[in-house]
Amino acid sequence: MAFKNYASLILKRYNMKKSSCLCNAVQFIVKLENNGSPFNCHCIDCRKATGSAFALLIKFKIES
Repeated sequence: MAFKNYASLILKRYNMKKSSCLCNAVQFIVKLENNGSPFNCHCIDCRKATGSAFALLIKFKIES
């Protein structure tokens, strides 16, 4: 439990967000800066996943 709280403090301190794909097979951490491009996706998978007409997504540049 303590590690989870510490990890969330580190992510918050460095303006980062932990996320994953819908099935949780791929997990990643993104630094939140002005480099994301938000868009709405209307594909069948996004509609099923959200239960709505679209999903709001953000594209990020992949850096090593």
